[in-house]
Amino acid sequence: MGYKLLYVCKLLLALTCIAIGEGSAAAQSDSVAVTPKFSFADGIYLSFDDFKRNKPAFAWTDLEGKVVSNEKTYITKIEQLALKNRQGKVLSPADIWGVCIDGLPYIKVLTGEEDKYFATFAGLRVKGRINYFSYEADSVRLVEIAAYNPVNGLPFRKGRIKKTEQIGMKKLLHWDTGEIVDLTLENALKWITDDPQLYNTLAALPEAEAEQKMLKSLMIYNDRNLVYLIK
Repeated sequence: MGYKLLYVCKLLLALTCIAIGEGSAAAQSDSVAVTPKFSFADGIYLSFDDFKRNKPAFAWTDLEGKVVSNEKTYITKIEQLALKNRQGKVLSPADIWGVCIDGLPYIKVLTGEEDKYFATFAGLRVKGRINYFSYEADSVRLVEIAAYNPVNGLPFRKGRIKKTEQIGMKKLLHWDTGEIVDLTLENALKWITDDPQLYNTLAALPEAEAEQKMLKSLMIYNDRNLVYLIK
């Protein structure tokens, strides 16, 4: 009787393990990892949540307008968009969180003076739990100028004018929270603290070398800390 009971218990345990294994396999088959080669669904994302779910609010076939995209510079510009078959209803760029073209997501950014004429979107150069994108933006600073007396060469009037220059912006986007921060060594270390080995390796480097290896470290972090999308 004892042997039969033991056999029954072992059989039930085996069946339970099979069921759990099948459930895990089903869960994995229903999701896909966001890797560097992962292609997102093309279209318009109205929110960060749309992006995380890989569910664009509008497909490009639903829209018409002026869109210019350069895959080499990772920049897309949109002047205007209208919804087809809806009496020309305009989709304001202000309502758009991001877009996706040929599987690559582009995040809306502010660049300065050009924002008056069209919206600019920067493509994700690194995809995963920590995303990276970059773009050019206006930087305005005050420059002192002076007017000189042609007789004695001395300045008789001084003033300040605004001077606009283009500077490179480098940003990080966190998959879990949607937070966007500057790409700095401090922020990179802050976002990889849950991977002690990688954190300690990067933190131990001389500052100049660590800054050079930030992006590579973030890509390693993404490989070791995958995020998944439900298919």
